[in-house]
Amino acid sequence: MDGLKLYVKQSSDHVIQNAFYNSWKHDHYVTSVFLFTPDGMIRAMVINVPGCTHDSTAAEFGLIYKKLGWLYKNVESKQ
Repeated sequence: MDGLKLYVKQSSDHVIQNAFYNSWKHDHYVTSVFLFTPDGMIRAMVINVPGCTHDSTAAEFGLIYKKLGWLYKNVESKQ
């Protein structure tokens, strides 16, 4: 699983600007999280979450942890 922050232009609307501002990076971003399999395929993703959101919170919003649990249970039960 890997998170990605992409730079976005600062909004003139203060409320929107605040949602996309990442105080750790000191700039404005959208956050995306991808779940990769060992062969490089993307099995789950959540994209374009406001930059103030931590990667783990974005993964929770996108149900990636739930999907990861499902994949683990189903792959393990077939081996």
